[in-house]
Amino acid sequence: MIDSVIVMERVKQGDKQALSQLYDIYAERLFSVACSILRDREDSEDLIHDVFLEVWNKARHYDAKRGSLNSWLVMLTKSRAIDRYRALKHLRESKREPSDFSMPIVDKNMNSLLENREVSKALRKLTVSQQKMIELSYLKGLTHQEIASQCNLPVGTVKSRLSAALNGLRRLMKVMVEVKS
Repeated sequence: MIDSVIVMERVKQGDKQALSQLYDIYAERLFSVACSILRDREDSEDLIHDVFLEVWNKARHYDAKRGSLNSWLVMLTKSRAIDRYRALKHLRESKREPSDFSMPIVDKNMNSLLENREVSKALRKLTVSQQKMIELSYLKGLTHQEIASQCNLPVGTVKSRLSAALNGLRRLMKVMVEVKS
């Protein structure tokens, strides 16, 4: 069994072989931590590379008196994973493209529109699945990919269900308007 604290001391001295040993000891564990936050294999692999690069560059910051090496590496990984998750989420949101379906882009007032009595009445007439798709997309602001992950569905199914839900809502609203006239 290799004493990781001794290995870390060698990393502090610039020993590249020691960094490789440290990687062998901790990479799998840290990869699991990264995956639990990022939920993406490639992003997690990139993150682990960045973490070990940071360990190499900032090894002198590790102080065994303040905590275990494992705790320091896990904290470093969690911190970088959360930062990356937020950055990727922001990037996805800023690049969010309108759906491929021919439906109007909903403006910022969708929440107030969904609170409208007629719309609420029409929403209740949709299937539970359709209601959920509209709620997750427009009330919670999730992307198609995020909805797919949350509902354990393929992205294509989410898009189809959301399209059907919006078409059904339009149809119901049209009928309600015609009845009022």
